[in-house]
Amino acid sequence: MKLPQWLKDVLTGINGKTYDIARVSWLWTQVAILTAAAANFYHGLPIPLLELGGALGGNTALHGAAVGLKAATEPQPPKETP
Repeated sequence: MKLPQWLKDVLTGINGKTYDIARVSWLWTQVAILTAAAANFYHGLPIPLLELGGALGGNTALHGAAVGLKAATEPQPPKETP
């Protein structure tokens, strides 16, 4: 299955080819959190919005920090030759 270009841009590092584990982990944890909220809704259980917002926000902040900390180790794109 070929990924849409925008999704590949989100999940890869600066060179656009290497998948970044921190970004892939962010996506899967966001999907897991939203799936848990959807399951609560499906079963008629309340969805505590404060907890949902905290989980999504905390996950985004921590994964963003992880991507920022490892930015120096990303492979650089190839140099363009004139």
